[in-house]
Amino acid sequence: MSLKEFTGLDNTKEEVSNLPTATWKSFTSPSSLINSFSARRRSVLSSDVPSSPSKKLAPPQEECIDISTAIKRISALRIRLDEIRTVEKLSTASSSFVAASSSQDRRQQLLEESKRIVNAAKDFASISCSSSDAKWNATVAEIVDCADCLTSAALAVLSESNVYYSQLITTELIQTLTAIHSSLNDAQQSRLNNDDNLMSKSMVNLQSAVNQLMYAITSSSSTT
Repeated sequence: MSLKEFTGLDNTKEEVSNLPTATWKSFTSPSSLINSFSARRRSVLSSDVPSSPSKKLAPPQEECIDISTAIKRISALRIRLDEIRTVEKLSTASSSFVAASSSQDRRQQLLEESKRIVNAAKDFASISCSSSDAKWNATVAEIVDCADCLTSAALAVLSESNVYYSQLITTELIQTLTAIHSSLNDAQQSRLNNDDNLMSKSMVNLQSAVNQLMYAITSSSSTT
């Protein structure tokens, strides 16, 4: 008897060849496995990484709105403040406890927003009928955004302030929003008639209103 016969190694090839083929081997080739892995990897990467690095690093595009839209947004802000003054009457300070540091931070934010709207009003007053549509839309969008942020900052402060400060800031803020509203209306008519004089008076009133608001915020902040 030979060693192969004794050990049974002579039938190894036959037995191996008779083994059933693995399912994954019969249906998937090496190339398809690579393609499948690559597809999954691309899917994960596409959900985590922007298609272009510049999209992540680039600042958001500046919003541009037309005058009609701006007028509607300012009107909504005025209505919001009027409702607060009429319904709630700002008769009492907030009953919830507010940390001194938090209160100071909010007042500082209100001060920064008031400075910002002063600059926006100056930019708005500097445009003319001959200015490009892009400049008009960008300038209008800026002053509307400033008004929105200023209103939000003011409401955050008013909820924790005394009655005098609340009434003072609310009154000055409503006057500022009214001046912005009038300036936008006059600017719209000025562009339609190609006459800068139609908006000159309202621009002066706007400058006066934001300066008075700024004064009220800075003077009251030191005493409250």
